[in-house]
Amino acid sequence: MKREIRLYRPLQYDHWPMVETDLNVENYCERPKKIVVSVAREIIQTVFDMWVKTAKEEVFIFLRNAYEININDHRVKQKTLKELLAQQIWCKEMKYKHRVVTDEEIRSNLILLANKKTLIPYYVPINELRNELYTLIIDKLCNEPIAI
Repeated sequence: MKREIRLYRPLQYDHWPMVETDLNVENYCERPKKIVVSVAREIIQTVFDMWVKTAKEEVFIFLRNAYEININDHRVKQKTLKELLAQQIWCKEMKYKHRVVTDEEIRSNLILLANKKTLIPYYVPINELRNELYTLIIDKLCNEPIAI
């Protein structure tokens, strides 16, 4: 994104490389919007964890550890469930997509996650490469084996 990214929890930090290296993502914003929604006669304030825009859609993302939203887990947090519901209600009313992403999904492949974190400083989307550099890279990859 060529800007400073502010992430407030380890889970957000682990999710960020997955978004940053996704070639379908055109733009994103962490903590993009604070909303106030009435849920069962209670006013709930919540902030989305991320907004992601691709060519096909815009999605507001709710990032949490799976146990925090699992009603069968004794560690479930009622406040978190209310925030989730408020976000879902708001997105439905505003006709946006809403997605819940948990630690189980983000950390399901720790090798991939570690590799993406390692590559972040060197990452340049293909559409930003100069044509001649892109051609050199493709030629190199097609003509000889390479270790990464």
